[in-house]
Amino acid sequence: MQATTVTNFYDLLEVNRTSTQAEIKRAYFKKIRQFPNETHPEEFQQISKAYKVLMDADAKASYDREIMDNGAYSRLMQQALDSMGNENYNSAIYTLEEMLKQYPNDQTVRKNMALCYLNLDRYEESKRILYLLENENPNDEDTLYLLAQVFQSQKVYQQAVHYYERLIVLAPGESNYYLRLSSAYCQLNNYDQACRVLEEKLKQGKESVHDYPLLEELFFITMIADNQMYHQKVITRIKKLYSNSTEKKQLLGMLIELCDNLSNENNGYKELVRLVRDINNNEFYDVNDWLGSAESRVRQDLIYYGDPKPTNQGTSYPSNSTSSQPVTEDDGRGSVGFSILLGIVLSFIATPIVGIIAGFVWYFKARAIKNLLSGIGCLVAIIVVVGFILSNL
Repeated sequence: MQATTVTNFYDLLEVNRTSTQAEIKRAYFKKIRQFPNETHPEEFQQISKAYKVLMDADAKASYDREIMDNGAYSRLMQQALDSMGNENYNSAIYTLEEMLKQYPNDQTVRKNMALCYLNLDRYEESKRILYLLENENPNDEDTLYLLAQVFQSQKVYQQAVHYYERLIVLAPGESNYYLRLSSAYCQLNNYDQACRVLEEKLKQGKESVHDYPLLEELFFITMIADNQMYHQKVITRIKKLYSNSTEKKQLLGMLIELCDNLSNENNGYKELVRLVRDINNNEFYDVNDWLGSAESRVRQDLIYYGDPKPTNQGTSYPSNSTSSQPVTEDDGRGSVGFSILLGIVLSFIATPIVGIIAGFVWYFKARAIKNLLSGIGCLVAIIVVVGFILSNL
């Protein structure tokens, strides 16, 4: 029988599903001697494809699922995935439950059920499935990631930290796990540890444009924690991420997308727009056009992070806020309470009319009076002290 007439990979190599990798390898070499590339190129390609799939555990498992029951498994799974894609999770669960009757130990079916329960906020049902999967395969990344997401959704952040840390041990090169772990630490208000997690990933190699998501996260964490020196260093590192014009345009694209998705009231909006301008340096005309629009959206009545603080404002930013603070102007008036108190005191010392007038004058002209008193205050104090000493001689 010609190899091209056989479509089942097991039949093609004349092995079965329980064959070991050594047996599959022997069968492969036997077949390619029978159908060498020089004389049987089509057969050789099919044999090579079958060998590649059956020697890869994940690819083999996927292939096994595809050929189950003449494709019934694949059709049902696709039906469930389509429902999930349309956010019809209850319908997906129904299909997956039907599949479990035929394939009770199938991990893919159970993981998708856990994901559906998670999206429906049915956390306990999701965890029940995931704990069983974890017990069967403690190092399965999909299972651990779903458990971390469940706990983060439940705001049980310490447990989420536990699972993200396990994932990093399993896949130390996966940036998303570091970002998720950092986010969980932020939810615990542990900003120092959140930064350390991201720096741990960044230290794995020379920083490049691909590390931008990590530095973007550091940009916001250092802003929320009000660590201005660290924050400025992060901005400097972002500016150095690209090494050529293509990477520069890629970096600008990510920054522009971030700005477009932010409210112009966000505490970091103005600084990010300025960062785009500094990096672009008038090189790309389309970026210049975008900057014209973005800079017009910067609010003049807000104090953004990094802006000088007005002298009548406090000396610190709210550490847990990402919204810019409105600028409040001092209109020069005094407090109502002090004006009333001053009026009462002067009514007793002088006359009620003098007290009323003094109260109104203080309320409307307090700042001018305080400026005047600050200038002559020392002279008045000296005169009062000298007068007191002379009166007692």
